[in-house]
Amino acid sequence: TDELTFPYPARALCTDPGSKYLYVALHDESNTAVVSCKIDQGTGGLTPIGEVDLEGYKSCYLSTDRSGRFLMSAYYSDGLVTVHPIGDDGVAYGPPADRHETEQCAHWVATDRSNRYAFVPHVQSANAIYQFTFDELTGRLTPNAARTIEAGPGQGPRHLAYHPQLDVVYADN
Repeated sequence: TDELTFPYPARALCTDPGSKYLYVALHDESNTAVVSCKIDQGTGGLTPIGEVDLEGYKSCYLSTDRSGRFLMSAYYSDGLVTVHPIGDDGVAYGPPADRHETEQCAHWVATDRSNRYAFVPHVQSANAIYQFTFDELTGRLTPNAARTIEAGPGQGPRHLAYHPQLDVVYADN
């Protein structure tokens, strides 16, 4: 099989909801980008189809919204969350549709099942989950009325998992 190589290390990845595209966050000391790849449905092979610069920020987690129209990125050391539009061709492009500074140690980002809310858990000193409303037409994030949910001392929420039927979310630490 052919091996797909990137010019610098892959740090995070995700697929779109239909598993047609793979998004790969790359970074080293001086380069940061997300490469969009088309997934061959017959072989599983990957073909790079586009790249967007992350303006020096180093993404540690990627996800698409439930519609697959936006790519969300959490940035651990930068304390940041961004939303990049995804074109009909599956390519994530810039500039970001939205960008919010949170706190250092942003660890994860995703929308809920309704695609109306986005959550960004933070570990270490932040020790909280940032809450946003998400506009699936524009990709805009708006801080929720209660901007954060504070976790107990030392709990450090890293990821969330949504219950398949109930309005319940689970946080690990």
